[in-house]
Amino acid sequence: MTDQNAAKIADAISLGMLKMANTEYPGAQVAAARLTTDYDAFHRMPGNRPVEPARVAKLKKSISEYGWLDNPILVNEKMEIIDGQARFEALKALNRPIEYLVSPGLGMTECIVFNSTQTKWTTRDYIQSYAESGCARYTRLATLLHDHPGVPESVVLFVSNHSQNVSSQTIASGLFSLTEDQRQQSDDILSWLEQFESLKQHVPGVWTAFLKAAVFASGLDEVNRDQLLRKCQANIAKAMPANEIREALRSIERMYNHRSSSPVYLETAYDQYLRGKYSWYAKKWGDAKANKKPAGEGNTDGPNRTR
Repeated sequence: MTDQNAAKIADAISLGMLKMANTEYPGAQVAAARLTTDYDAFHRMPGNRPVEPARVAKLKKSISEYGWLDNPILVNEKMEIIDGQARFEALKALNRPIEYLVSPGLGMTECIVFNSTQTKWTTRDYIQSYAESGCARYTRLATLLHDHPGVPESVVLFVSNHSQNVSSQTIASGLFSLTEDQRQQSDDILSWLEQFESLKQHVPGVWTAFLKAAVFASGLDEVNRDQLLRKCQANIAKAMPANEIREALRSIERMYNHRSSSPVYLETAYDQYLRGKYSWYAKKWGDAKANKKPAGEGNTDGPNRTR
């Protein structure tokens, strides 16, 4: 799948334009329903999100109490489950026969579309799916999330996106960019950031805003990263309530400048950065546009979805 096609699919999902009826979705050429108890014949679609145990448990209870409604699972010619992973696991656990429909040619693209009309895919679902499908950019991102479980997901994305927030649309469309050098730099920052965990209970306001503000401040030339950590630890009592990055920067500025003969003005720096006056800040990460490959170039560093 090219980046352009991935974006179109994501847009269609969000707008509810893709319908699941066979007559409205030409990719689903479905034969008559079949019935089997050969559970080993079915396979998980590579790149599909994991099955939530809570959903399986809920379905098992419903089936046990009310019986099974006519809702076959959908598979392709390889018997990979396109739609109905949780239903399959629930029926298998209850030793019930599996009713299924075979639609040749369906792949990961259709799997996402079908699933998105039911339980909405999370950002983590998309990341894991692209990573499992062989997209190196998303594999790097998944590695960061795995290696730093104590750091909130939104902060990991913020760090890996050059101290900028990432839209869920960017993640879902397969357009997120992360080189290996950027992953290593992000890993270093996140390891440093983990040392703030002991301050969490003492920071009033939104914890993720505080962490993002610390990350931004640490990237400024006039701020020493290790000193920033020590100053926050020593002066945490001076922290002020903050619900967004600018307010958190004001709070960190207060702690960092305490008894300092060379104060820094973090909030001012952030305003200038947002107005594009801190172009050197982004250059620390390299030229993102130069690092981004054209759509369809290569098969390991871009979305790798086939129908």
